[in-house]
Amino acid sequence: MKLYYITKIIDLRIYEISKESNCILIKSSNYSRLQAINRCNDLKILIVDDYEAFRGVTSDMAQKWGYQVCTATNGKEAVEMYKKEKPDAILMDLKMPELDGFSAFEKIKKFDPDAKTFLMTAYQDDPRLYDAKAKGVLHVFEKPFSLRDLKEMFSKHLGQGRPQKI
Repeated sequence: MKLYYITKIIDLRIYEISKESNCILIKSSNYSRLQAINRCNDLKILIVDDYEAFRGVTSDMAQKWGYQVCTATNGKEAVEMYKKEKPDAILMDLKMPELDGFSAFEKIKKFDPDAKTFLMTAYQDDPRLYDAKAKGVLHVFEKPFSLRDLKEMFSKHLGQGRPQKI
């Protein structure tokens, strides 16, 4: 479990703790205004999908939830981006051009055995999914899926980041 420290804050009281938004709201008795401290925004997620609209919407929502986001359009880019950015988690489509999500997952796992990976697919009957789960995929989302479910999985597997003002 990580410990969180807030330094150089004088005369502040915790006003409300919201588990749903992963934020602590602090009320200052000096200024009577609320400041939010987001505990996710040091966590980075790599979102990989060849469909631009889906990638955009998912990226926007993850940023709204307080995560940093980087994206890739195929498995080959995902492997390169993972090595460059070292994200805390990957959300990757299974079927993509150049290098599919399963092959990219295997390459990333060779590079980093602790990589936290979520796969998504419209093809739940793909036999490679069983192998992927055995090799450490945290969750497989069946398209279409709820963004609420995605947020819950991120929270469950990524926990909280360090406090930062938003």
